[in-house]
Amino acid sequence: MKNNRNTLGKRIVALMLSGMIAIGIQPATNVVVDAAETQSEEQENVTTFESRQTAEEILWVISEDLTEGNDIYYAKEETVQVEVAISNSKQNQFKTIRIYRDGKLIEEKKIGKSKKLFFLVPLDKGKKATNQICAVPVDADGNEINEKSQMLVDGKRILYDSKTPRIVFTTDDTVYQEKNYIYTKNNIDFNLEVATGISGIQKVKLQINGKEIKKDKYGKVFGLYNNTQYIGIPTKEKYALSMDDLPETDTYEIHVCVKNVAGKEYQKTYYLYRDTEAPKLESIVIPEIAENAGQMYPMKEDNYYLFTNKQVNTIITMTDGKHGTGVKKTECYLVDEHGKKISKKKADGNQVELEIPENFKGFICTRGTDQLGNTSNYGYTMSGMVAESSKKHEEAGTIEVGMLEPNAVDEDGDGLYRNNVKLKVAVKDSYSGIRSIEWKVTAPYDMENNYEGKCEVSSSGNVSNNSWEVKETDRNLVTKMQGELNIRNNSNDILVEICMTDNAGNTTEKELVLGIDKSAPEINVNFDQQIKNKISSKNCTATIQIAERNFQENQVVLHVQKAQDSKNAAYKVSKWRTDYNREDPDNSTHTATVTFEEDGEYIFWVTYKDVVGNKAKQSDFYKFSIDQTAPEVQVDMANNDYFTKAPTATIRIKEKNFDPEQVKITGNAKNSNQKEQKFPGISGWKKQDDTYTATVTFTADGTYNFSVTATDKAGNKAKTINVKEFRVDQTKPEVDISGIDDSKSYKDAVQPIIRVKDDNLDTNQVHVKLVGANCGEVKLDGHCEIVKTKSEQTIHLSDFAQEKMVDDIYTLTAEGTDCAGNKVKKDIRFSINRLGSVYTFDDNLKKMEGTYQQKTQDVVLTETNVDELEQESIKVTLFQNGVPKDLVENQDYVIEKTGGNGKWSQYNYRIDKKNFEGDGSYSIVISSKDKAGNINENDAKDKKAEISFGIDATKPVIMPVDVEESGTYAAATLKASISVADNLLLKNVKILLNGKNVDYVQDGDNYIIDVPESSARQEIYVTAEDAAGNVAEYQIKNLLVTSNAIVRWYNNKPVFGASVGIGAGLICVIALMIGVARKKKAGK
Repeated sequence: MKNNRNTLGKRIVALMLSGMIAIGIQPATNVVVDAAETQSEEQENVTTFESRQTAEEILWVISEDLTEGNDIYYAKEETVQVEVAISNSKQNQFKTIRIYRDGKLIEEKKIGKSKKLFFLVPLDKGKKATNQICAVPVDADGNEINEKSQMLVDGKRILYDSKTPRIVFTTDDTVYQEKNYIYTKNNIDFNLEVATGISGIQKVKLQINGKEIKKDKYGKVFGLYNNTQYIGIPTKEKYALSMDDLPETDTYEIHVCVKNVAGKEYQKTYYLYRDTEAPKLESIVIPEIAENAGQMYPMKEDNYYLFTNKQVNTIITMTDGKHGTGVKKTECYLVDEHGKKISKKKADGNQVELEIPENFKGFICTRGTDQLGNTSNYGYTMSGMVAESSKKHEEAGTIEVGMLEPNAVDEDGDGLYRNNVKLKVAVKDSYSGIRSIEWKVTAPYDMENNYEGKCEVSSSGNVSNNSWEVKETDRNLVTKMQGELNIRNNSNDILVEICMTDNAGNTTEKELVLGIDKSAPEINVNFDQQIKNKISSKNCTATIQIAERNFQENQVVLHVQKAQDSKNAAYKVSKWRTDYNREDPDNSTHTATVTFEEDGEYIFWVTYKDVVGNKAKQSDFYKFSIDQTAPEVQVDMANNDYFTKAPTATIRIKEKNFDPEQVKITGNAKNSNQKEQKFPGISGWKKQDDTYTATVTFTADGTYNFSVTATDKAGNKAKTINVKEFRVDQTKPEVDISGIDDSKSYKDAVQPIIRVKDDNLDTNQVHVKLVGANCGEVKLDGHCEIVKTKSEQTIHLSDFAQEKMVDDIYTLTAEGTDCAGNKVKKDIRFSINRLGSVYTFDDNLKKMEGTYQQKTQDVVLTETNVDELEQESIKVTLFQNGVPKDLVENQDYVIEKTGGNGKWSQYNYRIDKKNFEGDGSYSIVISSKDKAGNINENDAKDKKAEISFGIDATKPVIMPVDVEESGTYAAATLKASISVADNLLLKNVKILLNGKNVDYVQDGDNYIIDVPESSARQEIYVTAEDAAGNVAEYQIKNLLVTSNAIVRWYNNKPVFGASVGIGAGLICVIALMIGVARKKKAGK
């Protein structure tokens, strides 16, 4: 126990004050009892006393660096600080204080005003040292006043304990230990040994995983030792512990704290780990492949997922987990695509580097062994890899293009086609497989049809472009694909480039050039201004111009006939001249002239077909004639002032050399507001003999008058015909419905606006009607606002209520009639869909949901929605034991759709029971999007249609652990352990002993019962039922449990029979010997 300076000071001061008061001495003011004192001689407020006594005294000699043991004091440092206090006296007899240790002067100090001195005294560190420290006052003459001296701690022995406490972890079981880290496969018993120096143990504290342990396995207490109660303070202690007594876990943090009597404290933490798992693969690194460096490639269904076209090394790293002992040895080898093992290699530690051979195709297998001997099984450590060199790729990679024979050949010898060209492309890489196909179609003209594309093949063999078909595969590799490229450019010199990249990064390229000419040539014929469609006495020249990209003059046909007879007319043709248009080759022109030298009436036209078969529209027919007679004009039309339908005026002109360009119709037209409007045009002319007929139809409402005159080709002018004024009114009112669109669905606010307009609108004949597919006709009274003007009526409908019953398909009908009797009607169909889909289960699914079933069956449910669903949005996802899988329509499930076309849509899903063939937990999520934009999922909380169930066709497994049929056990009570396990969920276990139910204790999968001893053989009967109702049974017969050796001997029939036989034999021998002895005796 440490000396307390303040406590001792208080006791001394109290005694002094009592003595002073008794003899009549008053203490000075400002007496400080508890104030902290320092070694400074100028310290203020020190404890002082005024006394009539003449002698000075040493008040105390103390040290706070000592701890009391059993009649011995201990120091934890080599030097202790000693405090000496001297009483006040007017005579000041003491001048200095000397400190001795074992009679040897250590230090001498002059007494100051504070009357306190502090000395640092080195201790003798020997085992036999006493270290008696004495303070001796010295007077002014240097004489020691021994009678006033005082010993530290009354002269008791002081020892220096130099040793730091020690803590050691020991065990007799098999472990692996690195410093403070201990690893074991099984529960072990272990000891914690603590030791100190000469001062002994004062305190031991143990914490495991933060929890303080009070006793070891044998009841020895951890805690504080009372130094004053024991004569011998222990310097060593050993504590026994067992993992069996600790809470079940794989990690134990064992923290031990030891403190010795001298005050030295030592703490140490051990980490005890249970390591039962073999090493696992941490990573496979391919440093030579930059984009893959540092990546790990897990096993994926025996498929290929890693590729290279280089010579590479792979670094395989195993790990033993966060709390494992560490990998002691790593082994690996390669397995090629034919199953042959090559390149086996092993290395100490957790890492091995393996060279991948050129053109290797296969898998890497590896395993690791940790310091405790846990060894992983050989297995594929990563997905398969393919190393394909460029040379190998030349053998494996090809691109073949198939196409039809061209219609012609252009001037460069390239194929020329009339229509779009389909290229059938076959791409192949038989080794590493195809990673991507890229194509590019580039033409110098019609560049809008230039295009490029890419089809990528995923690691699982899926293609990104549906126009490409997979023809051959190798596991997950796609080794051959076929697709079509549609060439649509209307251009020559079309360059088609195709590039295939394999999974190893090698490429194969192919190019071809072709042309497509889809443009029909254009023929343009121009005559001299005097000759064109006129009579002339001079030669007439026609200029022929053909617009064509791939022109050949031998394809031009000139048709020339005389009207008077059947003989061919004479004419001359010039040479053809070509003007090439580089910006638009289809408009390159090819020009020639045709000169007619003979008089007469001619008929002339031109035809042309280019080299690929595109036909030009034939030219107009041209005639030449002379005419001096004026045309005769006639207008036929009903003599009405008002027309409710568009009237037609028929114009007839009798003329042999008729010229439609010289027919003049002059008219005036005004609308209902008497504003100018466009006068209608004339129709085409029709000829019958020498009479030409055309019509003018007055389709627009308004007021009209007009006149007609004509001039023939010779310039003869007809008499003008005038038609009186008349009115046309045939326009129906206009109906516009805004705020909604036809055939559209809405989930937000809906406020239709109906506008009916007409210059002569009858506002009393405007009607609006709203009818729902389910709810019938909706009354609009009080739910609309009507605004009327002279020529327009507007109806504003209020927003539809936010209620479930409002979701429906509606037809909105608006009708209007004008004053002339023209009538109009308009219908718009739309839907309101704010709540989305509703899901209903069939009876079987209702029974399945949330349960475990032994047998699989189809899952059937119906999704109902106001609108149709977006077909591509429908997705069915199956979760098996938490792992998602997207199901394929018409393969894994089917959908039957009903409704639509103005009715609510229903989608009946039938999910095939084959999807649930394996034991496990299943859940199904159906998601969709309707035309209103609602995202629907059956597992949403508001839908209340979650689908989850389990399939379990496997019975529980029952196996005895430490008891067997016909077994004999020497025990008063046998603890029989029986393992019962199920692959999903165990519902009930029942154990009968000799036909009666018995209680059991469950420890994980083990069920333990007590079998009491009995002279008769006993029987255990176990039944187990899982959540799906599968029941398993197990029977253990003829079980003998007894501590009676005779009963065990009796029940052991072979031993018992042999024993009886031997006994009977001995009796017979003894009887025989007695008989012989008697005969010998009688013979004597």
